[in-house]
Amino acid sequence: MNFLQILILGLVQGAAELLPVSSSAHVIVAEKLMGIDPSSPEATFLLVMLHTGTMVAVIFYFWNSWLAHYFSDAARLTDAVKNVVVATVITAIVGFALKLIIEKVFMHGQAKAEVEELFSNLPLIGSALFAAGLLILYSGSSEEKRPGSDGIDLMKALIIGVVQGLCLPFRGFSRSGGTISAGLLLGIERRQIEEFSFALAVVLTPLVVGIELLRLVKAHPEVAHGSEFMKLLTPGLLGMVCSFVAGYLALKLLSQLLETGRWKYFGYYCLIAALVVFGLAYMEKANATPTVTQSVPVPMAAPATTPDAAPSTNTYAPAALIPASTPIRGDTTDGQSAAVTNTAPDASATNAVPVTPLAPATDAPPVQPIPPATNSPPITPATTGQ
Repeated sequence: MNFLQILILGLVQGAAELLPVSSSAHVIVAEKLMGIDPSSPEATFLLVMLHTGTMVAVIFYFWNSWLAHYFSDAARLTDAVKNVVVATVITAIVGFALKLIIEKVFMHGQAKAEVEELFSNLPLIGSALFAAGLLILYSGSSEEKRPGSDGIDLMKALIIGVVQGLCLPFRGFSRSGGTISAGLLLGIERRQIEEFSFALAVVLTPLVVGIELLRLVKAHPEVAHGSEFMKLLTPGLLGMVCSFVAGYLALKLLSQLLETGRWKYFGYYCLIAALVVFGLAYMEKANATPTVTQSVPVPMAAPATTPDAAPSTNTYAPAALIPASTPIRGDTTDGQSAAVTNTAPDASATNAVPVTPLAPATDAPPVQPIPPATNSPPITPATTGQ
């Protein structure tokens, strides 16, 4: 990945991570548009570093508020710790149960079935975004009618933990959007549910980062080596800085809209983003579908029957196509030449090549008679003695 891609991913993930619009959906769409493989070691490690940057931004932004509300006295600190622990434990239980159900039931218990394989499923991401948008719109409208003024107890913390657990397996269903919406519906005061939601994020993020690092090392053991780790660390540090800056600015925007009663604006954004993701899913499916081309049969050209066409001299004509009127000369046993007449061919054979009759050989020298021997002595008749 180059510097520009790291910068874009850092800004997108940092801003979307802390806004109720699902950072994972935005990062996956950005990676697909830039042609980056989300399963590569570089992308996986970069995502871990981006989560770390946003976690630092949350701590930096809420530190003074947490000191004032949670650490002002021992009783408040004890209640806050109980609520965070209860919500986190129930989140882990619900999230792990959903993971097992998805992998064993819906993914049919395949050998390497992992819920993470669904994280790049665009139709599923679009559906989760749409559901999150509806929840944010409903909670925002309800909060406008009766603003919350209650605190957080163990039962409300448990319900918020259940909602957070439901968000974990589904990319597109924002964790902050789900937990803050649940708190508003439970009547919790705006600022308090915002602080509690991101306190849960600070506890949950290190666990998620550890799981992602473990999956990365299992899939790519070479990352554990010093040289490979340093090669991935430099772009990861750059991305972490970008996500920290973007996350801090996103938190300021979130607080402003939430505390001024404009929480439902994020719901409208999620609905629009869902439509965009559905459009990308349709385009991806259209591009992946192979086009089937049917071959059109080409009719064979009819043989030429024009009488003016010149016959081909390179075509061998079998004996069956030789016209009957063509004599063929041949030698007989007595040295006399005899004419052999071929049988008449089929009248449908129009492409036969005429065969020229064989002419007698005119270049052969004449055969001369052998003259009698003239040098032999005369033969004298024999006489008998008297």
